[in-house]
This record gives sequence, structure tokens and C-alpha cells, in this order.
Amino acid sequence: MHKKIFVLIAMLAIFGLFLAACKNTDAPVSNQGDDVVYEQVSTGGFKISVSPQDARDGLIVVARVESPSVSWLAIHKMKDGEPGDVIGYTELETGVSQNVTVEIDMAEATPTMFAIIHADSGALGEFEYPQFDPPIEADGRPVEVSFHAIVEGGDVYVTVNDQELENDTVLVDEIFVFNPPVWVAIFNDEDGQPSEMIGYEFVEDGSIEYIPVEVETEKATPTLYAILYVAQDSLSVFDPDEALTVEVYGEPVMTTFEVTLP
Repeated sequence: MHKKIFVLIAMLAIFGLFLAACKNTDAPVSNQGDDVVYEQVSTGGFKISVSPQDARDGLIVVARVESPSVSWLAIHKMKDGEPGDVIGYTELETGVSQNVTVEIDMAEATPTMFAIIHADSGALGEFEYPQFDPPIEADGRPVEVSFHAIVEGGDVYVTVNDQELENDTVLVDEIFVFNPPVWVAIFNDEDGQPSEMIGYEFVEDGSIEYIPVEVETEKATPTLYAILYVAQDSLSVFDPDEALTVEVYGEPVMTTFEVTLP
């Protein structure tokens, strides 16, 4: 008898944990983890985590998706502040999926997009929205989250290709900013993070290609970082500890690249 009561109590405890796991959270939030901001929604056993990203290659990478059933992850463009047409989708298996890649139609992409989980309610394995496969609603609201992305050359960015480090110079391929001038600074790597600055250059134009930056080769590491900072003028003294980084969606504008050391 005591054994039956113990089993019953244990089952009720497990059921309570299940209800807590499925409990609806507040509206989509931004969480900070590993220095990356993730836009998240978690409701009814479903969860989406996605970060701001560069989508100019036509791909959206969603960091983590949880779905208790076979479903679809669709990327919607924004229209009038709300989810618009689907511009890309991929099938989701039951359970947790990480780094889910969705190819999108770049001609329709917008700087703000929505990741939405859709049901697979028509022919299984065929995405038939809008006739079938509607957005899933859990706990009374759709499982969706908005996120920002760089989708065209008019966005703010710095690009540096992998290269051989020669003549104490790093070649920055392209910089685009709305409010020049800026400083571009090169940092070495320590434990996967920018560490010591090894060179910098003043950039007066808002759109420029092929910027040579003199660096201290003896301090260089195989992985380097290029980071943009706000500048006043070419006569101002650059101090990365005092200068403000150029930011997009609250994140510093930076890029990582590899070099072959001499």
C-alpha cells in the first residue's frame, strides 16, 4: 500500500514538472549568453532562439528550435510591422534542433524578419501554407519571434577575407557605415574573444574598399578581429578603452578572420 502511494506521489510530481515546463513565458525576450543576444520565444513546449545576423548569403541560421511534433520552421518577411509572406522554410523533426539553416528569397528579405513554427497539417513532408500548415498557436498565441538581419549592402558592416599576413599589414576588404568617420581596429585572439589591439586605421568615407591597416605582426594570432569605432576626426586620439563601438541592433560591428603568420 505504501509503495502504491509513493508511486502515485512520484507520478504527480513528474506531471507537475511537465506542466511547469509547458507553462507559457512572457512575450519574446532578448537573452544574453556567450556574448550573443538571442531573441527567444518559449510557449507550450515550443521554443525558438535566434540571434541578429548577416543574411546577405541568403541563409538564416536559427540557433535552437524545440518542437514536440513534426512541424515546419518558416521565415516570414515583415509587412506593416507584422509577419508577411513566407520567404523560406525547412522541416523540423520532433525534439531539439540546433543551428537550423533556412534558405530565404533575398529579393523579399527585410531587415526585420520573423521565425515562426508551422504545423504539418496537410500532406506530411510538403509545406502547403497558406492552404494548409498554418502557424502553430500554443497557450493562445503563435510560436513566433522577430529578429534583425543584415540583408543588403546598405547595412552597416566590415568585411575582411582570410589572408597571409605580409609587410605588417592587414587588408580590410570593405567598410560601410551611415555616419563616418570611423576607426577600424584589429585585435588578436585569446580564448575565442578579442584581446589586445595590434593596429588601427582612420576611415573617413562611409563606403570604402581595400583599407590597409598596419599591425604589430609579432603580436598577431591566427585568428584576428576587425572592430569599428566611432571617430570624431583624424586628429583625435584613438583609445579603444574610451571610444564607442559602432553598433547594429545593440551589437558591435565586427568580423573574425584568419591569417597565415609569417
